[in-house]
Amino acid sequence: MLELASLREVAQHLSSVFLAFGVPRPSAVILSLLYLVDRPLDYGEISSLSGYSKSSVSQAMKILEHYHLVSRVKSKRKSAYMPSLPLRNALAELQVRVVESAAQGLRERGKRSPELSTRVEKLEKELKELVEVIKAWRR
Repeated sequence: MLELASLREVAQHLSSVFLAFGVPRPSAVILSLLYLVDRPLDYGEISSLSGYSKSSVSQAMKILEHYHLVSRVKSKRKSAYMPSLPLRNALAELQVRVVESAAQGLRERGKRSPELSTRVEKLEKELKELVEVIKAWRR
């Protein structure tokens, strides 16, 4: 079994990548633990490993399920969770979400600022092209 302190330290470090894409800290830490442990974990195990309460784990798992980053599996009559995507694909999916959100924000602000509309349209096009590159890369 992995030493808990080492596991938490590495999970905190890995979680910084997820935090950079806007994943809330508890969800980022828990997702990192799931990648590191490499087996399905139930709420109790996640709570013990992360140090978060079961209610915090529940909230974090809802976010991760919403992002389609974890899958629920049955384990000894309990629900357990594991990452639903390889790490590189999860990061690509998060990057797509961030870039698409930026493109949408540009589009909305460009409508309110006619003097910037041409430049905003160009930037939005570049962001859409980036999304296509990311999607092609993750295949």
